[in-house]
Amino acid sequence: MGISDTSVAQYESGIRNPKFDTLQRIADALEVTIIQLLGESIENEVEYKTSVEKFVQIQLAGRAAGKISVQDLNKMTQIFEELAMLSAEQQEEARRFMKFLKEK
Repeated sequence: MGISDTSVAQYESGIRNPKFDTLQRIADALEVTIIQLLGESIENEVEYKTSVEKFVQIQLAGRAAGKISVQDLNKMTQIFEELAMLSAEQQEEARRFMKFLKEK
């Protein structure tokens, strides 16, 4: 998979979290979804897949219209990957904080 034993040990001990693409490689190797790998429910998996599909559609539409630069696209992808790693409660807290920032 191209993941060092040290990295795996750090993931397992919670010292660091794998990036989205690393999670995908691990899930593919184990023949499970990322949601299953993380121990989430099927309901969360459907919600996650819907979110990913919407995110990809928005990215592609914005990029095709020339409204989103490659740099912005990369930033958006990084933010989405980080949000995907949070629990539902943490995601809701992040949403509330973003709303607060927009209203400021």
